[in-house]
Amino acid sequence: MRVFLTGATGYLGSNVLSQLLVQGHQVMAHIRDENAAPTVTTQGATPVLGDLTDSSWLRAQLLDLDGFVHTASPNDATSAALDAAVLGAVLPALAGTPTVYVHTAGTWIHGNGHNITEDSPFLPPSIVAWRPAVVKRVRDAAHYGVHTVVVAPANLYGNHGGIPALIANGPRTHDDRPALLYPGGRQHMSNVYVD
Repeated sequence: MRVFLTGATGYLGSNVLSQLLVQGHQVMAHIRDENAAPTVTTQGATPVLGDLTDSSWLRAQLLDLDGFVHTASPNDATSAALDAAVLGAVLPALAGTPTVYVHTAGTWIHGNGHNITEDSPFLPPSIVAWRPAVVKRVRDAAHYGVHTVVVAPANLYGNHGGIPALIANGPRTHDDRPALLYPGGRQHMSNVYVD
């Protein structure tokens, strides 16, 4: 398969890239900086330098694809705008084509609760309050002929990264004051090995 991957040098995306290549797929790996090109080239992917918020550039990348996998996230206040730009360019262009769009979200969109399933309501903490609208938009694209998949991984760990490593290596205090606050209340979320 011929796949376009965003976030190819990020924590989740770099592992998705490795798995796609191991499976024998041809991967066009989006990079934001030409200095990242050797990182994806040495693995066997084709680096594609460009701005994901440039809708005409992004639409031009969609020719002859079997899949588009979106794992890129700046993980800051611009995350919602990036997803909106990607969806605005990609979903209409893929309508009626056989290309599959895969979007990564996260279990935090469900907030606090027990026995969460795919049908559970979205009750996100403020840090990811923008994500439910994005997930709804991806799901709704199926109504106009886009083949979509939303993957909402739990807390990823492994390869010295992820939230568990962030917490383990996080700040410490010398008294009873908390140094870190973890959203989700009493929610118990499994950790998933990033590979």
